[in-house]
Amino acid sequence: MTVTLALAAHVPHDAVASAERWLYAGEDPSFTLGGNLPRVAAGDALMRAAQRLRDPYLEWIGSLSATNASPEWWASHLAAKHPYPSLFARLCALAAARELATDGTLVVCSTPALLGELRRALPGARVEGARLGAARYRAPAAALRAAWPALRTFGSRAPAPLSRHLERLSPSARFALERTPGHRRRVLATLGAQRLEGFAGDDTALLVTWADARSIGPDGAYRDAHLGPLAAMLRERDISVAHLPRVLLGAPFRETVAALLDSGETFAFPDLYLDEADWRDAEDRSARWAPVIADDAHVADVPAAALAREYAAEHRRAQADALTHDALAAGLAQAGIRPARLIFPWEGHAWEQALTAGVHRHLPGTEVIGYDNVNFSSFALSLYPAAAEVGLRPLPDRVVTNGPTFTEVLRASAFPADRIRTGCALRHTALHAGEPAPRDERFVLAACSIDAAQSLELIAKAHAAFGDELVVKLHPASDAPRIHAGSPAATRFEDRPIGELLPHARLMLYTYSVVAYEALAAGTPPVFVASEVFLDLDQLEPFPDVGWSARTPDELRAVAATIAGLDREPWEERAREVVRQALRPTNDACVDAFL
Repeated sequence: MTVTLALAAHVPHDAVASAERWLYAGEDPSFTLGGNLPRVAAGDALMRAAQRLRDPYLEWIGSLSATNASPEWWASHLAAKHPYPSLFARLCALAAARELATDGTLVVCSTPALLGELRRALPGARVEGARLGAARYRAPAAALRAAWPALRTFGSRAPAPLSRHLERLSPSARFALERTPGHRRRVLATLGAQRLEGFAGDDTALLVTWADARSIGPDGAYRDAHLGPLAAMLRERDISVAHLPRVLLGAPFRETVAALLDSGETFAFPDLYLDEADWRDAEDRSARWAPVIADDAHVADVPAAALAREYAAEHRRAQADALTHDALAAGLAQAGIRPARLIFPWEGHAWEQALTAGVHRHLPGTEVIGYDNVNFSSFALSLYPAAAEVGLRPLPDRVVTNGPTFTEVLRASAFPADRIRTGCALRHTALHAGEPAPRDERFVLAACSIDAAQSLELIAKAHAAFGDELVVKLHPASDAPRIHAGSPAATRFEDRPIGELLPHARLMLYTYSVVAYEALAAGTPPVFVASEVFLDLDQLEPFPDVGWSARTPDELRAVAATIAGLDREPWEERAREVVRQALRPTNDACVDAFL
């Protein structure tokens, strides 16, 4: 008996039949092997590795930044320490699998590089089906690379009636078509969208934000789900405001843009400042680029070179998209758009770094201001620069937080303290409005994150723990059809706003989501459901005294029993205090942090 290794893309029947247990090494919480083979619980080992490797990983990325500093580097998922998907999570999975794999274990690896490193780490391990598994793993990316030139040409030149037919044919056809910048430019022209020009001066602000169905209220008026009432507050200070909307890929582009135009707000649509040559240049630069990484690179004792190179290669399309933000800044400058300040929801992602660098290069008089997008986890690594990166990494000139809590979290990192301002919770103004609704506890509420796989894992554990008592609320931007299809048949889903559901929940289960603070404000005890695969990015990390956590259905039931016996009055008082610290109430002075 020995350890067997296989890829998740192809696990041979013989590998399963000869194993006594199986272990998953990867970052897809929805992966399951099926059958009756017992699974090795990896969540605790994964988080032990994460705690041990976090600081060395930040330092290693910092050293790579010093070596690779360039527009291509800052536009990469690798430089941004991107959380979805995460190279850091793969390194932690490798460390956990090395610890847990014993004789008779089938280790199912999510990527070829993970399998290769485990093969070297576990002498005598047997590999099954790796050649076919690697081919299946690489097939989708290879198919996209092969089809992309034709798809891009189709998006730019297809007859309009045919494009409209494909948009209506299926969500996947629409999604593929809307990935082509030529199609988006044609849709904008069809809808009559015009380039904003000549937007400049000391009294101007350009707000960069995400757009989808949430961006339009029932009355057709524009509303910003990420920056809240900031535009109106700036206008009250005689600041002229325009918006640069990034339409989320899951949102129908045509319908979203039409609704934005009908709202009467002022928009600068990014696709109107980029042309085909800009996209070709970004794709060519991404295709030619390779990071300089030493062959013997390690994060602590975990080999990192092969995993990092594989990760960088996997995300070249995202890197090309990020690279276009330099050309976008140049296009804005050529159109006379030179605002005094550019403000965006800040999470430290690659496109943000590329946009920041582009604005610093092409719009030298514009201050780049990041507004903390409500993320309190120490494992949201994209928020935390390494000390070696400060002065190199394109960081915002200023970061405005939602309140004192994240100000202190950020000051404890290497982020330059003189760039941090304490602001208010602009997107959570309702949390502090009036008294909480009367409580009428009828069910257990599961509030899902935007990630479909993570949501499926949450629902499976919650349903196993609470059965018919469970009610599920999906994130408004998640892949609802996939989640519905993968959930237990009896799962009850609710479409009502979460604020209407919380007063009726005796507890709320959550994963990577700021909704925990909404639960605290409503007096609903929040329970973080830890994953077997995904790193524990608990937004209540700064306040462990007001929340609970569990990893298994049995642990969930035990926590629910503890909460049932809770002395609620002192807990509710402390919960309200936590909400005020993390999400400071909004007032007229909140805009000062941006000015």
